[in-house]
Parts: sequence; C-alpha cells; structure tokens
Amino acid sequence: MKLPDQKTLLTELIPSYKKSESTANRQKLISLIEEYFGEHDAHLIFAIALYFKRSEKYSWLYPKIKKALEEV
Repeated sequence: MKLPDQKTLLTELIPSYKKSESTANRQKLISLIEEYFGEHDAHLIFAIALYFKRSEKYSWLYPKIKKALEEV
C-alpha cells in the first residue's frame, strides 16, 4: 500500500509553532508512535488521521486505507 511519506505525515498532522524545535519534536513523536504500534500499523494510523483531518486534499487515501483494513 502506497501512503504519504513520513515527511508529509509529519508536516500535515503535527503543527509546529517553533521552527527550531519542530523537526526534532516531530521526528521524536513519530518514532515513539512507530515503536508503540509497529512501523506498518503506525503508518496506517497516520494515513487514517490525515484522511480525516484533510479529506478534501487526501481523498485518494480512502480506497488504500479501506483495502489495508479489509486485509486484516
């Protein structure tokens, strides 16, 4: 399943207010989430969140997410 890359997920899902800290904080947060859920499941969770947050921009994710969830 081809989902948005990690940089897109970080930028779109986790707002940054301080530029100097934003990259490190975002990377740390996504790493912790990946460790907790596993890389594949975390990526799917991020894609679902991105779809719900910005469905007008990421409507193309719906069939990919649906397919991934039906495979379970």
